[in-house]
Amino acid sequence: MWQTLLCMAASALLVKADFTPHFRKFIHENYGVNIAATLERTDLGMDSSFGGMVSSRALCHLMNDNDTPKKQAVILIHGITNKITRFMPMVDFLRSKGYTNAEVYGTTWGDAGTTPVGLVDMKCSYVKQIR
Repeated sequence: MWQTLLCMAASALLVKADFTPHFRKFIHENYGVNIAATLERTDLGMDSSFGGMVSSRALCHLMNDNDTPKKQAVILIHGITNKITRFMPMVDFLRSKGYTNAEVYGTTWGDAGTTPVGLVDMKCSYVKQIR
């Protein structure tokens, strides 16, 4: 019982952190390290992006390793002065409706609110990142 709870807690932490190793590897192999860094935004901390298939076996030998997406992916993009963590209540809602880490993604663009809203320029690099 305690092992199952530990595995569930570890899975929940992955939602509120960076990309999963599986998703990071997918981006590296298909789009390159620079794109992965642009989307993951670890320069803003470990709470600036989330999403990706969880390898349950890596977390706990008791869990099923089948985290294959079954629903249309949801990609959350925040407003001008936020981090993606602002949307964690939405992520929690989606998870309560059966969505998994493999189906809900988010990234942070811009400087996460360091610059006052009236002074933020919508740079081309921001648009490219969220496209």
